[in-house]
Amino acid sequence: MANMGDAVQPHLPALLDVLVRKALEGDSETARFLVERAVPLGSTPDRSVRIEVVENGTVAAYGAAVLGAALRGEVSPSDAAHLLGGIASLTKFMEADQLVARIQALEKKN
Repeated sequence: MANMGDAVQPHLPALLDVLVRKALEGDSETARFLVERAVPLGSTPDRSVRIEVVENGTVAAYGAAVLGAALRGEVSPSDAAHLLGGIASLTKFMEADQLVARIQALEKKN
């Protein structure tokens, strides 16, 4: 016997149509169910943001560009926080690369 997911999968479009129709006809419980599943509470869909940065700039310049965009209202504070977190992670990767290069240079000397 197939599992429940496999059994329901081919019928999902029809089931969704029924749920949407019930919600549009005024069934508030069904409407709430659909909205909760479509956009879970406290989450927003990911979206792309564009921030002007100096090409080949420093990590600090990238961080300043993100912060400036947030202060000008071009990106939300939460998007800026995520971007700054990514920049901080990038900094750690860069530091690790620099450490490896320095160790390799020391090993070549000896």
